[in-house]
Order: sequence, then C-alpha cells, then structure tokens
Amino acid sequence: MTEKVTTETTEQPVDPQLQQRIAYTETLQGEIQNLREQMAQLQYQLDIRVTALVGYQSTLEVIEEPEEKSQPNGKGEK
Repeated sequence: MTEKVTTETTEQPVDPQLQQRIAYTETLQGEIQNLREQMAQLQYQLDIRVTALVGYQSTLEVIEEPEEKSQPNGKGEK
C-alpha cells in the first residue's frame, strides 16, 4: 500500500523590499551573462587577429644589417 501525502500551501505576503532585491539580482545576473557573451565574442575576434598576425609575420623575411664599428666620439677617449 502506498499513501499519497498532500500538502497545502498558502500564499504568504512577501516583503516588497525582498521582491525588489530579487528583481535587482535577476537583472544583474542577466547583465553578467550579456557581458560574458560579449567577452567571448571579443576573445574570438582577438584569436582571429592574432592568428592572422602570426601568419603574416611568418611571411616576413629577416634582413640583418651589417654592424657598424663604433667610432670614438671625441669625448674623453684617447
């Protein structure tokens, strides 16, 4: 035999200040989620740009300039 337990709930008055805080918290959570999505999009764009820059740098040719011999500048050198 199984018995079903029934509970009745009665609505209790909710403090308006508490409702306001809950609404504010939910708003902040939504804003945080939007910021996370924006950050993810910016990270994606940055990754693309870095990848392109690395690809571009790999095509550059390194040119070594001949070293110039240091010449005395006449200030206290003999």
